[in-house]
Amino acid sequence: MEFLHLLKFSFGHKNPEYTIDGELGDRKGILGERGITAGFKAAKKQGCKIVVIDLDEHILQVRSFELSKYISRRKADFVNGMIAECFVVYNGEAVVVNASIQTRQEIMSTIEQLNPGGPSY
Repeated sequence: MEFLHLLKFSFGHKNPEYTIDGELGDRKGILGERGITAGFKAAKKQGCKIVVIDLDEHILQVRSFELSKYISRRKADFVNGMIAECFVVYNGEAVVVNASIQTRQEIMSTIEQLNPGGPSY
């Protein structure tokens, strides 16, 4: 516990939740797809390079079309290096998306892997 406190203090990050491949990641339990924008902004403010969008807490159904829309709108965050990766978690499974190298359609297809056969709307 004390080491975690020193880690937070020494790096100046408020509440980092994950270390993934040596980068700080911030978990966001969004209430809806529109929460992605705020989640990315908060993660960047905290100095986190990875955003973990956790759908398990509040989202009952994966809407890959809507999720891909809001993630693809964050393309500039990926391109300028502020965000390195985005993980989307649903039912304990995760996929990785990156708007700098994936089109919106590719992001949508990747997210659909979390809910095969489900609607994409």
